[in-house]
Amino acid sequence: MDASAIVAAIAAAITLAALYFTRRQVKTAEEQTAIQRGMYKDAAQPYVWADIRPHAQHASFMMLILKNEGPTVATDVSPED
Repeated sequence: MDASAIVAAIAAAITLAALYFTRRQVKTAEEQTAIQRGMYKDAAQPYVWADIRPHAQHASFMMLILKNEGPTVATDVSPED
């Protein structure tokens, strides 16, 4: 083998190694993008919650508190079975 063939073989090996690491980087970037999209979707969701608390003036009474919080208003809310 002459020197140019050896250099070409080494260059091919380096290219294959770079291809492996590039593919890993692309896969990681795709996963990160999916996570960010999920966070964006979750941030835009309304949150409805319920709580039972004692009444401030009448300790024997209980209050059912329903809150509709979040950046948007919840519509078509139904209890889950």
